[in-house]
Amino acid sequence: SFLNSLNKFGKATISFDCCPQRYPVTGEVLTEYFGVPVTIPTVDGIMPSYPLIILNGFKAGTAGTISTDDITITFTALASGKSKIYIDFETHTFIDNNGNTVSEFSASGKWTMLGNGDTITTLLTTLVTPIPTYSVQTRRWYV
Repeated sequence: SFLNSLNKFGKATISFDCCPQRYPVTGEVLTEYFGVPVTIPTVDGIMPSYPLIILNGFKAGTAGTISTDDITITFTALASGKSKIYIDFETHTFIDNNGNTVSEFSASGKWTMLGNGDTITTLLTTLVTPIPTYSVQTRRWYV
């Protein structure tokens, strides 16, 4: 009956104050050692999004880069060790596990959504052992 009313009386614009996202039942998390690239797999019907990258087990003095086609994130020798560092593509922030900004990180380029087939590459410019790991929460969603 709603559609018939529109056809009878004219046109209307309907806007929603919500997001249409439907997230996968299990979150997409891709984990690898630093130095090994991660490619986000192709999945039909899933939308690209701004990922959350979590760096794990970084010792003081660790330095390196993280990059995609559009952005390069550089970090200089960390002043202190960090058990976790969160790189949020949505908010453009670098936060440690205590909620503090990690000042050794900087970004050049454009923060873009990542999706089917995009690759994240990592490189350590200082040699540390054990080699730290990183996880990519893709945050992709369906309509």
